[in-house]
Amino acid sequence: MKSNPDFYAVIHGHTDNVGDPKSNKILAEKRAKAVKKYLVEQGINENKLKILSSGEEKPAAANNTEEGRGLNRRVEVLLLKNEK
Repeated sequence: MKSNPDFYAVIHGHTDNVGDPKSNKILAEKRAKAVKKYLVEQGINENKLKILSSGEEKPAAANNTEEGRGLNRRVEVLLLKNEK
């Protein structure tokens, strides 16, 4: 991303379903912002990074086990290319 201006990233925060949905959405946003902060510290232009927060809305696994909840507490980074 530093060397190619055509690329940008979407940083998407998620949580499990434990707790209040509104609080989970805030937590997911904090997770995504932490990743964004790290990438900016590594020299990535802040304007090339977009934050999304789904909270518990898009689970990757079932929330009925600790293992499943652990898989849902995540941040996904999608590297995308602008079309010309």
